[in-house]
Amino acid sequence: MTTDLVIWCGPVSAGNLKTARLPAGARLLVIGKGISPNPESKAGGSTHFEALGASVGGSLRTLLEQRQLDLDTFRSVTLAGFSAGWGLIEHVLRGTDAGRIDVLYAADAYYTGPARTPKPGYRAFLERAAGGRALAILTTSNISGPNYPSSAAAVEKLVEGLALEPLQVAPALPRPLRALGKLGALWCDYGGEPFKHVGHATKLAPLYFSHVVTPYLERRALPGASGIGDGVAEALAALGLFWVLS
Repeated sequence: MTTDLVIWCGPVSAGNLKTARLPAGARLLVIGKGISPNPESKAGGSTHFEALGASVGGSLRTLLEQRQLDLDTFRSVTLAGFSAGWGLIEHVLRGTDAGRIDVLYAADAYYTGPARTPKPGYRAFLERAAGGRALAILTTSNISGPNYPSSAAAVEKLVEGLALEPLQVAPALPRPLRALGKLGALWCDYGGEPFKHVGHATKLAPLYFSHVVTPYLERRALPGASGIGDGVAEALAALGLFWVLS
């Protein structure tokens, strides 16, 4: 297995990542519907992506088989999404194949109801990442809707108890208002400016793929590496991507 799979889901297109550097030979699978950036929009809202996740029972394998892809042929799997894509992501993270996901990248793609009750799939993956067994990146904005809090407010509740610490990001990445992390669990909050909501897909995503996700996957694939998911903190440190503030 030498091919990396990158899944990009939500109200997205391949064009969002046209300037991103993906792993050499990577297969990019775009699962999108409509172009609306509104998490609740009928054109590409969370209801559609939740229904898609439910229709395959949260099985990553089934999701790929429906698109004539075999999970076993891929060296690594990156599950990335924007906005309403969280509806599909959550189902897959709760599914039987969640252990095959090596990287989670949520580009302003985590939403809850007003109570901000943590979603179990996201939480389980973050715990795995905070234990150094995977890489999870969440970027957030403070853009909210009439019936749901912002992604930033939702993630605040999601990461409670994970003991995340303040971080600095590499110079190649735009500086967030706040950055917190622990081993492979990384949260970068950009507030409302200059990226707002859509910018997480069109501006931030290409940068995070180019300067974090792809370098990490490439390092993990080097001869002698212990395998995807192991040594996350060491890989990030060696790449100079994030460091804890003293």
